[in-house]
Amino acid sequence: MAGAVRARLDAERRITADIAHELRTPLTGLSAAADLLPSDRPGEWVRDRVRALRSLVEDVLEVARLDTATQRADLTEVPLGAFAARRVAATPPPGASSPPPHPRDAALPLRPPTPARQRPRPGLTQVIDARSAESGGAANFDFVTRSEAQGHEVTSEGPLFLGGAKRRKEKVVPREPATKSPNKKERPVSGVVGLLLAAGGGRRLGGRAKARLKHQGRPLVEFGIGELLRGGCDRVVVVLGAEAETVLAEADLAGAVVVRNDDWASGMGSSLAAGVAALPTDAEAVVVTLVDMPGVGAPAVARLIAASGAPEDLIAAAYAGKRGHPVLFGRAWWSELARTAEGDAGARALLAEQRARLRLIECADIADPFDIDTPADLDRLDP
Repeated sequence: MAGAVRARLDAERRITADIAHELRTPLTGLSAAADLLPSDRPGEWVRDRVRALRSLVEDVLEVARLDTATQRADLTEVPLGAFAARRVAATPPPGASSPPPHPRDAALPLRPPTPARQRPRPGLTQVIDARSAESGGAANFDFVTRSEAQGHEVTSEGPLFLGGAKRRKEKVVPREPATKSPNKKERPVSGVVGLLLAAGGGRRLGGRAKARLKHQGRPLVEFGIGELLRGGCDRVVVVLGAEAETVLAEADLAGAVVVRNDDWASGMGSSLAAGVAALPTDAEAVVVTLVDMPGVGAPAVARLIAASGAPEDLIAAAYAGKRGHPVLFGRAWWSELARTAEGDAGARALLAEQRARLRLIECADIADPFDIDTPADLDRLDP
């Protein structure tokens, strides 16, 4: 029974010491952050509580060391007067060599920690030790922690402590960015995918596929993909139909996922359903645009994306209060969108049914919702 109780107590001591060690590192950062607070009453209260918590953790560690016998208190009685006299007599004058210790003092050495149970050192301490060994004792680091909202910067010159010793003042410089291919342009990942419907055959344009029409020196389908990417979509799915092979030969669609809709003649609904089926599963929303509306570009796309943020979002651009394109569908609507997309109606049935949940974002100041539908409309293009 006694052995079981002792084993339980030893286990609890080890757990207590482990918890204290784990708390030590975050408390170091907390202490540094507290020193950045203003010198007012709330700031002083926070600093006082941080100091108290840090002192408590150090006390727990000290008790753990005593409990595990890595350090022992020497309880031998020593007359204070005789001890003080010996220490004063043993203190050498400046520049003189230290005399040997008094025999009684030599009998009471500080006990070094027992190496029987080595505790893992904090990760940052290991980094410092390794870097110091590599550089012969001088360690330079390339990290910086910022709180830009408050305008603060915490560097290694602050009151940070590692293992009880104050850190050396180091030069802190920003980390060099990884080398990237000069031909690859970076875009922020928004979680929103663009869907460009470009399958129409242009029946009223003499049977020429709208995707092939030139605008600003390139095919409309290529122009539309670029506007979706510029507006903040991190990926684009484009649906082709009429003259698909010719479109692929004439346009650079390298930045998009191409979907072929062989049933394009049945109307826009089949292209919308095919496009929704090809959307990436990790996307949060889709912005749907039409290839024959070049006046609705990146600014309108960006405005809708900025207004989104939930899977249930249903947002459309508006022009003088009237719903238009583009339209953003959160992923919660995708299955319903694919199910209701029929004929030339596209998403109109779903948008009409969910009119109460649809948000309209005015875009008349940044977009022109004209479409290219007849030969007269071709004058609006800038070939």
